[in-house]
Amino acid sequence: MYTEHDEGRGLVKTHWAHVRDRVHKVNPEFAALVDEIDPGKELPLFLAYYRYGDLTGDTENPFMPNMEGGLYRLDEHEASNEVFKHLGYGTNSAPLSMILEKAMEIFADLPGQQITIPRDIYLPGAFFPVNNLFFITNQRRYVPNGILSGTAGARSVFLLPNIGSINHHAHLQRDFDIQSAPTKSLHQHHTLFKELANYRLAEHNWRFCLLLFSEKFLQEILQKKPWLPVKNYILQYGWNKTTYDRCQFYYDVVFSTIQKKRNLKPNPFVFDIVKHLCKIALGVTPGFIPLTTDDFLPLEALQTMFIESYNLTKHTPTIMGPCHYGFEKDKHPVYFSLQNTAEDLFSPTSRTSSSTVFEIRELAHLLDIFQKELSSDNSLCADTVLKPLMQTIEFSYYHNRSDQYNIMRLSTELESFDKRFRSMPKKYKDRPATFASDSKFFRGCIAIKTKG
Repeated sequence: MYTEHDEGRGLVKTHWAHVRDRVHKVNPEFAALVDEIDPGKELPLFLAYYRYGDLTGDTENPFMPNMEGGLYRLDEHEASNEVFKHLGYGTNSAPLSMILEKAMEIFADLPGQQITIPRDIYLPGAFFPVNNLFFITNQRRYVPNGILSGTAGARSVFLLPNIGSINHHAHLQRDFDIQSAPTKSLHQHHTLFKELANYRLAEHNWRFCLLLFSEKFLQEILQKKPWLPVKNYILQYGWNKTTYDRCQFYYDVVFSTIQKKRNLKPNPFVFDIVKHLCKIALGVTPGFIPLTTDDFLPLEALQTMFIESYNLTKHTPTIMGPCHYGFEKDKHPVYFSLQNTAEDLFSPTSRTSSSTVFEIRELAHLLDIFQKELSSDNSLCADTVLKPLMQTIEFSYYHNRSDQYNIMRLSTELESFDKRFRSMPKKYKDRPATFASDSKFFRGCIAIKTKG
């Protein structure tokens, strides 16, 4: 079930000397700390290679890759004795891991509602799950299983142009032996992307790689004095990741105080969206961006297949994917759509039959009030990151139809200031194609961007 010869596939048993250079490239600070100890072969590490769209874990167990491109559960029934001996401690969550290549999404999938909720995006150099260290001596468990799953690459991805044509989809079925039916929602695009990507795997060679820490390696980190700087580094990483969650109570009080002060009685659904947009602006939860690299999926290969086989020639094959926003440094916007939200699931009786246009108007009104309140010098959050955020961030609203109140701009304007929407394979750069401004995603879209 594993090999000791690294061919870039399956599960590979290795040790620090063989992976240190790769770790230095993605997390030099951590690598330098481990180099000070110079662990030997007696502390195993594992490399796990996944294809695009492979589940690294679902609501039950983590998955391990085999050499044939398949997956098996990390439990005592499916994993070999040797694999379970070293990694079985992560059965109910996941072994302590570091991302080495590409990106990984943690998400909650709600197929009955045709919605995926992106929870977190992990990029090369990131650790997960750090609760292996936080809760190792805690008898109480607060993090439930059965909700989140993880995937190689991004799960919450979709094309902006409509790809629901039965006739055009038949071309994909003919050319790539696709089994899935034509897509009826953005939620279904990922399944199609996965089938296409893995059909052409040999051509684009997209792979996601995890570095897995064996139980023996983890115990050294937890228990041995020379490893204390390494342990503290990972704990600090986990502490920083959970900062917002630990302060959630305070922010809830602040938002409720502003509601009372300004005598606001908003629709609960719209109010949930306001708070969600603030979390996107803070980078706590992902928004969406037009993808321009293959970190999240084999972008150019997929775009080429839709142009050549599906015959998507009228529109630019823009693929949207999840991304954490950094308002201090990011120059391009991050986006959110009222057509692609799970907030109405959490306030099921509050989303009325009113139009998206009406919801946007109320949303813009509320955000303007909260920005003014949170930007002031006497705000309860004046000494927190919320003040500079609200002073520098701007929200813009878009729809594919004109708005007589001039709150929303036409979605056709987006392409002019965000060139990422023009992303195309190099060989098709000169082919005439228009931006899919009539996409469902833009029928009530909010752009979040730092001013200037």
